[in-house]
Amino acid sequence: MCEFPNRLPRTGFIRLLPVATLAIALVIGGARETRAQGFVSPFIASSFGGNVGCQGTGRAGVSCVDGSVNVGVTVGAMWHFVGFEEEVAYRPDFLGNIPSIGWSSSALTFMSNVMLAPEIGPVRPYVLGGIGLIHPRIDEGISFRRSDGNDGGGWDVGGGLMVFLGKRVGVRSDIRYIRAFGTLVSVNAIPGDGHIDFGPRASFGLVLKF
Repeated sequence: MCEFPNRLPRTGFIRLLPVATLAIALVIGGARETRAQGFVSPFIASSFGGNVGCQGTGRAGVSCVDGSVNVGVTVGAMWHFVGFEEEVAYRPDFLGNIPSIGWSSSALTFMSNVMLAPEIGPVRPYVLGGIGLIHPRIDEGISFRRSDGNDGGGWDVGGGLMVFLGKRVGVRSDIRYIRAFGTLVSVNAIPGDGHIDFGPRASFGLVLKF
């Protein structure tokens, strides 16, 4: 059975909250004079690298099924140069799935990001970064499940490109790096310090303006 610390370190997450608040305020303040363009973007993605998956956790040789596929959606608003988005993503079997012993896992991530996204005709290249919450879950096949109270902070950074095919519809692709601030799972589940490192995540999705 995995053992988890009684108190998870969240000082890094708390320390960055004022920075995130200031960044959001600057985005909204700088865009006050122009009309925001809202958008929603469902996507599918694939993660590679990091310390998760069958290979990253050292379970590749025990009939482990990797879960590198992510699905999610972002909702946000953009102005001429800046933007803001909220992303929810789900990754099943992020620590691998071993049916023979009932081992399974999943992770939900909730990220709030500030974007720099200049509007160049129908194209918007962008870079982004932000903070949020990571909710991991592990089933060990012996009626054990992580407590919901052990969610923790995380951060992400990345960049990509939006291309609009008309006034309302476009496509989007990007690469993001997502990592936890502190220990969210037992060191028995992830080698090293127990910090979840999803590695790079490549995604593709639709963009619908409203």
